[in-house]
Amino acid sequence: PFFVSSREVKISNQLGIAYYIYRLFNLQEKSAVVDYYIIQGALGENFNLEPTNYRATIKKYTVS
Repeated sequence: PFFVSSREVKISNQLGIAYYIYRLFNLQEKSAVVDYYIIQGALGENFNLEPTNYRATIKKYTVS
């Protein structure tokens, strides 16, 4: 798993097949060998997306 922002999801939806993810993993400090894959298209079409963060804003309130 890896993290993506809501903005990245939104942009991937707008760009469709023009959007690419280049995912590098299993990086080794002393090796030139890297595992990777390239995925084309909207994130939601290629990955299971799970919301993990919320942005909180204060609700309107009155002081007693």
